[in-house]
Amino acid sequence: MKNIKKIIIKIKDGYLYKRTYTKYAKKVIKMMIKQGDWNNSFLEDIRFMYIKYTIPEIYKNTTDPEIRKCMEYVANNKPEVFCYDDARKSYYDIQDVHYDEAAKMYFGYWEGKKLYFKRSLNSPEMVRNYLSNSKWEQSLESPHRYLTEDFNVENGGVVFDIGGAEGNFSLTVIDKASKIYIFECDEEWIEALKLTFADYSDKIEIVKKYVSDKDSERTITIDTAMKNYNVNSVDMVKMDIEGAEISAIKGAKQSIDSGMIMKWAVCTYHNPKDAEIISNLLSSYKREYSKGYMMHAIWQLHNLKYPYWVKGVLRARL
Repeated sequence: MKNIKKIIIKIKDGYLYKRTYTKYAKKVIKMMIKQGDWNNSFLEDIRFMYIKYTIPEIYKNTTDPEIRKCMEYVANNKPEVFCYDDARKSYYDIQDVHYDEAAKMYFGYWEGKKLYFKRSLNSPEMVRNYLSNSKWEQSLESPHRYLTEDFNVENGGVVFDIGGAEGNFSLTVIDKASKIYIFECDEEWIEALKLTFADYSDKIEIVKKYVSDKDSERTITIDTAMKNYNVNSVDMVKMDIEGAEISAIKGAKQSIDSGMIMKWAVCTYHNPKDAEIISNLLSSYKREYSKGYMMHAIWQLHNLKYPYWVKGVLRARL
């Protein structure tokens, strides 16, 4: 590996540089991962260059204007999750970040409401960056946007927020919903969620379970959750669980077949075929994707599969 690394570092630009990256990239990545060298800056560099140099060949026949826009962006910039200039500009100058002395945690504001952040986000700058990225993800032009003007939670609706994290989605719909079940297993986020929703304790239920297609000590299916909490109808399921969306939807078969779930907002960008598979699983619903594309390959360190660009969120409704 050292010899390959030395070769790539020596060759600075031009055709030979491109050939070297495409020839050795996967081998270097595989060896680094095997050695547990995940955070090596060289791994990141070679991964980005491999993506950058293989894009023109992979997408040479595309007629999709959004893909063409992404290609143009990457030709002039480093590959990123969002291939839009607005994403770079979206790092708003967020100054309204505060430290809660009693809780020893930072908080910012989401749509005028306090939003607490887990303890490991332990500086104002870290919180600003996280909050800024979240604001871009839910901005009007973002491929990661869950809600639209005509795709939203109904007044009095029940919501399943699966993969709640900091809870910004739940905070957005808290005034409309009659009850929100937040499925989250990260202890740090759970602690933050309890502070964020302290004034809404009658509306919020935090479920410390992974949502899957099987019930166990650590996992629960949507069908079982519906039964356990005596829920007859869910207005919306929002789901962002790092690639486990397919198994979670499979665990909702009874609820889907009986028409107990009205709407879904499901992330489809974690794996290259997720969008197609999830759309097929929800074929009884009217479906549409969010605008634009996201690059899933940013995370695919060990398995750089095509396509690189995939749809971000599938919105489905009965």
